[in-house]
Amino acid sequence: MGDIIQFEPDHFLAICPRERLDTDGVEGWSVNGSLEHALTLAKSGPAFSYRSTQGEILAVSGATLFWPGVGWGWAFIDKRAFVDAAGLVHAFKRGIAGLMSEGGFHRLQATVRADYDRGQRFAHLVGLTDDIVTLKNFGQDRIDHILFAKLAR
Repeated sequence: MGDIIQFEPDHFLAICPRERLDTDGVEGWSVNGSLEHALTLAKSGPAFSYRSTQGEILAVSGATLFWPGVGWGWAFIDKRAFVDAAGLVHAFKRGIAGLMSEGGFHRLQATVRADYDRGQRFAHLVGLTDDIVTLKNFGQDRIDHILFAKLAR
């Protein structure tokens, strides 16, 4: 099982090449894999990286303050991270708890593309619930997204 470590911008750059990101066959994704974007993520709020037992960075995730007490989550996951899906899920649950605590969030929300089935299953497995809200024509890709959230207990 891998572990959670502090996010660093070079972790994002390591997993950003399109052929490495998990898209579950979904077409039309565009990811800004630039150093500038990595630095923006690093400054935007609490974040973590998932490191495999072999020492490779296979996922990065974090949250940006949306409103006081509400964080907007983001994640980029390498396809190879799903080889140990149980370990990935366990680590992300710990990471999300850390994001909520560190960010002082009572709600952490994120969107997942409506056509990205594995992403939706993963969101459920790590403890996010579907808010039953579909955001039409959302984001830079103009694809429908589903809103998920994790609430503090």
